[in-house]
Amino acid sequence: MKIRPSWKGSEGTWPGKPSNLSSKRREAKTSRSRISKLDEIKRALSSLRGVFSRWNDFYSRYGEPIKAIDDYGIKIPPIVIGANGEAACLAQDTRLAITALDGHRVFPPALRGFKLEDAIAKFPAWPTGAISAARNKAFLENLPVELEQLAKIYVELGDLETQLEFAPLSVLEAAPAGGPPMPNAEARGDASGKPSPATPSETPPIDSTDWRSVLAAVDENSIAIINIASDATKTTEQKMRAIYAIDNRVVGWDSPKWACVLIGPNGKNVSEAMIRKTHWWKEERPRLRR
Repeated sequence: MKIRPSWKGSEGTWPGKPSNLSSKRREAKTSRSRISKLDEIKRALSSLRGVFSRWNDFYSRYGEPIKAIDDYGIKIPPIVIGANGEAACLAQDTRLAITALDGHRVFPPALRGFKLEDAIAKFPAWPTGAISAARNKAFLENLPVELEQLAKIYVELGDLETQLEFAPLSVLEAAPAGGPPMPNAEARGDASGKPSPATPSETPPIDSTDWRSVLAAVDENSIAIINIASDATKTTEQKMRAIYAIDNRVVGWDSPKWACVLIGPNGKNVSEAMIRKTHWWKEERPRLRR
């Protein structure tokens, strides 16, 4: 008969060889968490850098034609409708990327110490509300200057991407360890970025996958749009027409954005395929974008 040896540890004596399975599981879980966090940061950095290129393309496409129009008259020119739609998408993508970076406390040096809304305000924002030729022209006149002023942030975002590829832990572990004040440090707690105890009155952060929450934070027409999107008495097509009537910039939305905003009769989001099957999407939207 074999006698199994006893092993003495800090928690007492037990038969057999001690297993480090729990430790391995913890390490695997930590590793998966880091990979997921790393992917989210990379995606946010890439998206935010892409915003710069897209604004440059936006200016190349819409700048001179829209500045040449002194008055829109009764009917808004199609090129202005297209610009409104693309600008709305840029605003949403900017907010999503910066919110993600703020959530992980990874900001380029030029934005460190800024609160979330202040960091977002550093980026271009197409005029919202009533469509005005004068306001649009003023924005386009100033856009090249704004992008030039943000060039440093663009370079720093690229540096962070390179650092993530070469030494990801230096980015993932640097923020909690201390150093310079992290973004939203005042709102989160002390200068080290240590979270303050939550209070019932605090507003929860925006879910980066929830376009309806982002929409609510971006535009003054959002409440009406969300009410229509959730109206169980309307079909998907009726909702799309009603939302377009409130804000014609939505003509620039792609099907994933529509799918994340619209709620079906079962209380779940409408599928992208359903969006693309509507007459409004296949027939009216292309005509409105011309």
